[in-house]
Amino acid sequence: MRYLCIVVFALFSSGVAASTLDLPRATEIQLNSIAETLESFRADCDRFPSKVEFLELARIDGKGCKSAHYLRSAQLSDHWGSEIVYEVNDGSFNLLSVGADRLRETSDDIVYGLKERPWRSAYRDAIDPRDDFVDRWRNVIALIVVVAAAMAIGGVIQRRKSRRKQ
Repeated sequence: MRYLCIVVFALFSSGVAASTLDLPRATEIQLNSIAETLESFRADCDRFPSKVEFLELARIDGKGCKSAHYLRSAQLSDHWGSEIVYEVNDGSFNLLSVGADRLRETSDDIVYGLKERPWRSAYRDAIDPRDDFVDRWRNVIALIVVVAAAMAIGGVIQRRKSRRKQ
């Protein structure tokens, strides 16, 4: 019983509960992570990577500037399976996800660095300002339900074992 509760807690703390994060927010986090990697590349190389170098960052562990900046290839696709769009412009870069509709330049495109986040209105879950609060409590309630179920199952198993011994 005790071990079952530990397993349930480990599953939740390892990210199972975090999977309720909505896809637009998860994509924003992903774009921020890629941007940090690009900024690290710039700090070492005094420039942002070209489009070809950007794709190579996920595929090879190169020499020189590229050696410390390894991206997983999974990071180059958004949560809808589309490739992250990366463009380099005179000392800056653009990162974007084409969003759920997989079409560029539509209202659901998620663009790195925009403070107003206009795509939020394109996703129903992101409209409600109470969304963060609701997500947190949904995770807490789910954890309580799973732990209660695990305790009930553990109790039934223990009762059956004690009956068999008698």
